[in-house]
Amino acid sequence: MSEEKKEQRFESRHDFLSTIEFILEHPVNSGKLHKGVIINLNSGGLGIYLLEQFDAGQRIIIKAGLPVPQRKAAICWIKKENNVFYRAGLKLL
Repeated sequence: MSEEKKEQRFESRHDFLSTIEFILEHPVNSGKLHKGVIINLNSGGLGIYLLEQFDAGQRIIIKAGLPVPQRKAAICWIKKENNVFYRAGLKLL
C-alpha cells in the first residue's frame, strides 16, 4: 500500500492559466528575466511550470502576470515533470 501525499495547504488552489515573468532575488539577482506558466493559485501560493531548474528556497521577484498584490515568492518545491518542463510550488511572501 502506498502512502498518499498529505495536503499541506491552508486553502485550496484554483485553476488559473497565465504567463509570468520574474527575476531572481538577491544575492543571485542578475536582472535576467525568467518566464513560466501559472497553472493554479490561491492567496498564499501558486503552482507553476518552468523551463529552467531552480533551487527550493530560492526567492523570486514577480514582474508581470500575477493577479494578486504580492510580488515576491519563494520556491517551496520543484520537480522535473518531463524532458522539457519543471513543476514547482511557490509560497507568496
